[in-house]
Amino acid sequence: MSEFQKITKRDRPDALRAPAARHAEHLQWALRIAAVRARRSKPLVRELLATASIEGLADGLDAKVAAVGFKVPHIGQTWHQLLPWEALQGERPAATAAIIAGPLRESIRRCAANRPSAA
Repeated sequence: MSEFQKITKRDRPDALRAPAARHAEHLQWALRIAAVRARRSKPLVRELLATASIEGLADGLDAKVAAVGFKVPHIGQTWHQLLPWEALQGERPAATAAIIAGPLRESIRRCAANRPSAA
């Protein structure tokens, strides 16, 4: 994936609102699709997909990037996936669902593998 496209002084805040809202809606659909596809996945995967937060324009970044946030309660962490706007343009929500769910499952696997086992 390419670097994030920076927000410049030429980008008016009111002109950024419409694409941010479009991308947030796109991500909402993608999460719904991912949740349906995950109906036989581990409960943690289903819970994280169901409770994910979405930002059409990621807060705190000076870039045209959408964000999906996952709060993982049992380890006290929050995971974020950053998706450049250009990666969402022309993409179907079903394809974005796979882009979101795959790395989420991998993060869960890595976290479980790094956790010390009870002796």
